[in-house]
Amino acid sequence: MKTGKEFSIILCIALLSTFIANYLPLPASIISLIILFLLLILKIVKPSHIKTTSNFLLMYMPLFFIPSTVKIMVDYHLISPFIINYLIICVISTILTFLVAGTVVKFVMRGGK
Repeated sequence: MKTGKEFSIILCIALLSTFIANYLPLPASIISLIILFLLLILKIVKPSHIKTTSNFLLMYMPLFFIPSTVKIMVDYHLISPFIINYLIICVISTILTFLVAGTVVKFVMRGGK
């Protein structure tokens, strides 16, 4: 029963974000993350309310990437002329992500100074 309640909370957030996405220029997945973040910060939803279902979804997350990976493999002929551009973008964005994450961690560990 607990898992059903947890899944219902996550599903309601997803459905709400899908509805809101019709009126905002943001994807529903981003809106879901924002809503869940706000609910957790405001302590309306506690981490224990969604822990089991969240862990289950995280455990099987790699399976969610299979359809997009297969689509890339099927349509490789469409992206092959731009593969160098994609690789450059991936490398630059990875480096920027590392730099920003490292800077944020340093800032937080110093106590915001």
